[in-house]
Amino acid sequence: MSTMTIREMRANLGRLDRELQKDGQITLTKNGRPIAKIVPIGNAGEHPGHAALRARTKRLRGSAKYIRQDRDER
Repeated sequence: MSTMTIREMRANLGRLDRELQKDGQITLTKNGRPIAKIVPIGNAGEHPGHAALRARTKRLRGSAKYIRQDRDER
C-alpha cells in the first residue's frame, strides 16, 4: 500500500496509474490524516467489442418499420 499527500498526487498525476498497478491501492492524506483510498476497478481496461455488445442487446420486434417511418418523415 502506497501513501501520498494531495500535493504529491497532483504533482505526479501522470504516474498515478503505475503506482496503483505496483502497490494495488493508494491512500491519500491531508495534514497527515488519511482522507481517501484509490483502488483499481476490476477489468477496467477490457472493453467488449461491438459484436459482443450487439449480441447482448435485446432486439425489438418491428423496430425496422419504425426506423423507416421515422426516416421517411424527415
